[in-house]
Amino acid sequence: GRPGLRLHVAASGGRVVEDRSGGGFDVYGQAVERALAQAAGSEERAEPAPGALLEEGWVQGELSRTRIETRATLFTDLKDWPARYETDGRRRAFAAVKVFHAFVAAVVRRHGGTLVKTSGEAVMASFMSPAAAVGAAADLQNRSGELRRAAPLGERLELRVGVSHGRVLRHDTLEGVDYFGNTVNAAARLMRRADGGGILLSA
Repeated sequence: GRPGLRLHVAASGGRVVEDRSGGGFDVYGQAVERALAQAAGSEERAEPAPGALLEEGWVQGELSRTRIETRATLFTDLKDWPARYETDGRRRAFAAVKVFHAFVAAVVRRHGGTLVKTSGEAVMASFMSPAAAVGAAADLQNRSGELRRAAPLGERLELRVGVSHGRVLRHDTLEGVDYFGNTVNAAARLMRRADGGGILLSA
């Protein structure tokens, strides 16, 4: 009786900045943002044949665990940053993003949170209590002057933050922890609606 899952897919070509630091891999740039925007608005879908995914070797990974928790989720990014890769140069724009990520990680740790992941310019963090998440959000904005003084293109940096609290699905693997669900999605949507220098909170 539950609605079916819908996978939204889009592709966009163009030049991107690759980050292979820390043994990981990420990409930044306008091509990435275009693909994300297209996927968010996509309604096309194709139903796979029964058993097709299993025949291709697409199976549940081992050594993982999932459980339901109640946590606060914080998302933050830099307003209108993808355009900076073209207007201000890819290397400087990317360097500013890396300084921003380090700044957010330090603030999250200070408030007892967990830095879950980065996705392009955005950073996701998780907290045991909503008070800790809101405190971190306020700290990010109150101390953004420190970030502007330290980062390339600092005068153009405008942080926006979204915070939501509620039930999440926690997924632990050997690689780390991630969180899923409506609470996580709400925090990301709130971040995207926030103005530069602003914080939006769920009820």
